[in-house]
Amino acid sequence: MCPHYDGEPERRPGYLAAVNDRALPGGWAVDDGAAGVFADGRLVEVVTRRPGATLHRVSVGGDGSVAEVAQPARQLGR
Repeated sequence: MCPHYDGEPERRPGYLAAVNDRALPGGWAVDDGAAGVFADGRLVEVVTRRPGATLHRVSVGGDGSVAEVAQPARQLGR
């Protein structure tokens, strides 16, 4: 889990590099203002309090490259 994914300039490139170098496993990266709702270890929903914020799945693909997939998010209070 990588918090502040979009809130600190060094956070995203640092996490992606660490996953690429296998220093850290792939996982979830969450933007400021967003949250993932999990049930039984599975992602159920992503919610956000600001437009554009979301949760990202970061993983290493079969070819060894790092993939980052933004999850759809529901904005709260709308």
